[in-house]
Amino acid sequence: MEYPSEESLREALDAIERGRAAAIAHARAPWWYYPGVGANLAAFGMIFIFGSPLPRAMAAGVLAITQWLLQQAYRRTTGTRLSEARSGLAILWPVAWMVAAFGSGAIAFYLWTTFSLIWPAGVAALITVLGSIVSGRLFERTLRRRGHPTSKKSIP
Repeated sequence: MEYPSEESLREALDAIERGRAAAIAHARAPWWYYPGVGANLAAFGMIFIFGSPLPRAMAAGVLAITQWLLQQAYRRTTGTRLSEARSGLAILWPVAWMVAAFGSGAIAFYLWTTFSLIWPAGVAALITVLGSIVSGRLFERTLRRRGHPTSKKSIP
């Protein structure tokens, strides 16, 4: 029995990686994905700000389940997982969104508990939803521009 050479195996693996990278670089989230992620987190934030410990705990469970469902729907729709996107610096967009979402939520929580102001929670929810949409699209655009960092050549 003859085994393939190391070079042919390496070429085959490179071809697989290039195909995978091309799929990831061209995958676009469905229009509803980022608004869904933002609305999911915004709803959790509202419950956290205004709720008591039991609703907060229940909301955390619902958040985890709905986020998992969104990720499964993303995978079925695009054929890829976001975790496969080895994003490099593109990850800074979602990180900036999370900082803005949690920061505005923390400020809203403080203003609610200290001054009984309700409107900052609405602003925090808006920041969370809009930030999810904007940062998600920028994340994808950055991935497409840079190409997949594990490929030998940039993917158009």
